[in-house]
Amino acid sequence: MNGKEDKIFFGKKEDIRNITVEKTQRKSGIGLRFRGAWPAFLPVFLLLIAACRQNRPMEVRENPDFQQDIQPIFSRNCALGGCHDSTAAAGLNLSRGKAYSQLAGSDSFNEPDKKRVAPGDADESYLVVKLEGRQSVGKQMPRGREALPESAVQNIRNWINQGAHREEDKKKQ
Repeated sequence: MNGKEDKIFFGKKEDIRNITVEKTQRKSGIGLRFRGAWPAFLPVFLLLIAACRQNRPMEVRENPDFQQDIQPIFSRNCALGGCHDSTAAAGLNLSRGKAYSQLAGSDSFNEPDKKRVAPGDADESYLVVKLEGRQSVGKQMPRGREALPESAVQNIRNWINQGAHREEDKKKQ
């Protein structure tokens, strides 16, 4: 940049969508201040960040904690508007503070002979059946979205196979 102000154009020079970049003097050195169309790029930038974070691989834990390892999976992928949030599709709310009580030992809505989460038995837990796409009713979860990473499903399996406990339940024992 030379001088006080340079313009960065997107498309033709006459295009009104431009960003003005000004050099500003700060105590910490030279900074940049953007004016113009940059606010239009903010939603796109935030969506890109969200998409990158959503299904990123996670560490597989042998004994995952519900609040730290499992609930965040539900919050990012399931407890979304119109799915398993307060609108409770299939009668299942996976929001923080609601998920555990609606999963552990509860009957499945679609297959009442199965438990949503059968503590100690991930293979017989309807939650895992739906996440792995082995269900006889409905579609694989999360519906209309990319399947969860294998590491997330494995953490859910490990949590169930370890007894599907919450940290506060472990402390009481």
